[in-house]
Amino acid sequence: MRRSTLALIIVLLLGTLGDAVAVEPSQLTPRAELCERRAQLAADDADARVMLAAWCAINNLEAERLALLKEAVRIAPDHASARAALGHEKIGGTWLSGDALMRAKGLVRHKGEWVPAETMYATKGWVRHRGRWMSPAQVKRFDKRQERLRELAKARSDWSQAWEITTERFALKTNVSPLAAQELAAGLEACVAELARVFNLKRQLQRIPVEVYATREEFIAQSAAAGIPIGGNVLGYFYHGGRGSGIRCFHAGSMERTLSVLYHECTHLVINAACGDEVPTWANEGLAVFFEDAERDGARFDLTVIPFERLWHLQEQLKQGEVSLDHLCRLDGPGQYGAQYYPQGWALIYFLLYAEDGKYRPRFLEFYKLLGKQQRMDPIVLFEKGFGVKPDDLRAQWRAFVDGLEPKDADDFAAAAVDSVGMYFDPEKARAFASEALTRAPTAWQAHAAAARVELHCSLYERDPDRAAEQAAAAATAFEQARRLHPRPRKGLSPIDDRLALDHARALTCIGRYDEALVAVDSVLEGNEACADAYACLALIAATADDPQHRDLERAEADLAIADDLGAGHLARYVHALIAAEKGYRDQAAQWLGRAADEDAYGFGRWFYQREQARLCAR
Repeated sequence: MRRSTLALIIVLLLGTLGDAVAVEPSQLTPRAELCERRAQLAADDADARVMLAAWCAINNLEAERLALLKEAVRIAPDHASARAALGHEKIGGTWLSGDALMRAKGLVRHKGEWVPAETMYATKGWVRHRGRWMSPAQVKRFDKRQERLRELAKARSDWSQAWEITTERFALKTNVSPLAAQELAAGLEACVAELARVFNLKRQLQRIPVEVYATREEFIAQSAAAGIPIGGNVLGYFYHGGRGSGIRCFHAGSMERTLSVLYHECTHLVINAACGDEVPTWANEGLAVFFEDAERDGARFDLTVIPFERLWHLQEQLKQGEVSLDHLCRLDGPGQYGAQYYPQGWALIYFLLYAEDGKYRPRFLEFYKLLGKQQRMDPIVLFEKGFGVKPDDLRAQWRAFVDGLEPKDADDFAAAAVDSVGMYFDPEKARAFASEALTRAPTAWQAHAAAARVELHCSLYERDPDRAAEQAAAAATAFEQARRLHPRPRKGLSPIDDRLALDHARALTCIGRYDEALVAVDSVLEGNEACADAYACLALIAATADDPQHRDLERAEADLAIADDLGAGHLARYVHALIAAEKGYRDQAAQWLGRAADEDAYGFGRWFYQREQARLCAR
């Protein structure tokens, strides 16, 4: 009889027996018996899980043993037996294991073995300097950098001693670093050149004064002295009239963010030069947001990019109720044109430029020429004169266009992935977008950077420390690849690479690879020694390290002082909160976290800092 026939008879015979055959637990395989035992566990019984984990060890079910122990720890975080079985030890009130535990004991890996840090660094000829192990060359660079920063801070104290750079179209005055000043000037010229191309602006612009202050406080004070009082939430503005024309802003923590502000205000400048004062607010602010959100890499502008956070914000508005384009076009001035209208204005501009293969683009460009010749009139009449229809006559087409906007290429999928872990925190959707970006463009730095930022944000938000470590490790690997594919320029600054390096450093910090994190931060400071976010990142490393060789609150506070002086952003506020909490000042820590959340209200901080604030208050 053939084996297959014999097997079939056995199966049929067993089937006819049905439930008549009772299988004793001892006859089950270990994995099947484990399933029965797990089913009997109470949801909150950590002790039972530890005992079952010991049974798994006897039966060679290692993966299941670890899973049960991790469940026990989630139920009872200080369960000593479960922690011991996982190889955890409590150091300074925190349970640690693996590499983090070795580092907390003051050990470092050297030639495959864990040895005291002094042993390894001594063999390399390194020394302990300002709370960090450094090579002699690093010590020299560090001290020179600190000396230059002290000189820079001294020069900053007197605005009359600020740097002045004259370009073809701008007279820039700033008290940021000289290298940063050159980068700001180059960015301004690139933006105006692109705007002039879009508007076909033939005449030469009169040279415009631009003031970029090192700190928000200086910006507010100098604006008030110039007769333009502003609130603390204003990043910059374009002014014109009796006092002349110009742009004022402050260095908002990073070169990338500061340039976005300048691009927004440059758009107002060019619109004013091309069209005069009587420009409807939607056409003015909508186009400014359109340029602010453009994808930038050096002097190259990609104006077709979709800012998905604005798109999703608008789609939410449309679900809640019909949006009136007539109402949007009637809004007059910043008092009426609030934040909720920015995505609507951007989407109307995007529609007029790109809908139906650019059907409305010729009229769009002619419309701005019309504004330069037209006296003030009813905005609906003006729109109809320019486009042949009233705004709401386009509402159905516009709505269908907006509803149909979605990622279409690798760059779009990468941008959507990053935005999905920003203001709209949806890790599952973010990973799907990032995966598609990598599938379409496996060698594109944008795709790897998107995947990295998704995993970094997920790791920061994850409550399970083991899962968080896995995600941070994946982020560190992806950031390394993105940085390799997007090398730093030989000259000048690279806001994109600086951001990649600092995010990479943060991922490395999460998994305890502090020396590598410091190298990543140093790569930024070597090109831009006045980068506020870099000093905030140094402070984060010193404040959160579980390795006593790197943990130094005094050093963290010194780096924070530099970051604050240079115009730090929400990351610095977060580190202030960590230090305040460490010292027992919970109310002060909660206030710092609130400030951090406010400064990143349209990013990941909307979720992360508020969650941290709630967790702090619940202790």
